[in-house]
Amino acid sequence: MGDPLFSRKAISDPDGTCSVRMDMLVTEELAERLAALAVLDGMNRSEYVRKVLSSHVYGEFHRVQRMVRAGRNAGNGTNGG
Repeated sequence: MGDPLFSRKAISDPDGTCSVRMDMLVTEELAERLAALAVLDGMNRSEYVRKVLSSHVYGEFHRVQRMVRAGRNAGNGTNGG
């Protein structure tokens, strides 16, 4: 007998269980390019899209937080760091 086959990866999503479904329409070209990038990254398309969305959203959220803090701190002489 060979190694057991598992239906899911042993590594779970660092953000926790994915429980909300988001369906969207995209062009065939975008879907194909996402699938190709996912394969190159060793992921399925859903995993890859989650990774890209998370990177953008959390990165953008952090950037906006820094801007807000900087604006809040501009009046009191701190640098917002």
